[in-house]
Amino acid sequence: MCDTSGQELSIDAAGVPALGYGEQESAQGFTCDSDETGITCTHDESGYSFALRRAAYTLS
Repeated sequence: MCDTSGQELSIDAAGVPALGYGEQESAQGFTCDSDETGITCTHDESGYSFALRRAAYTLS
């Protein structure tokens, strides 16, 4: 979702499980790894991935 209104976008994450540092979780064809720098999720079949960091994100 892209919000170009200039308004702050916030999401209530109360009750949403967290992936702790050093943990890995697989679901719905993706495998996600978490570490102190952020989280990287890879599509199991294609190998495409995305990474989320506090300061940046990448798509590959």
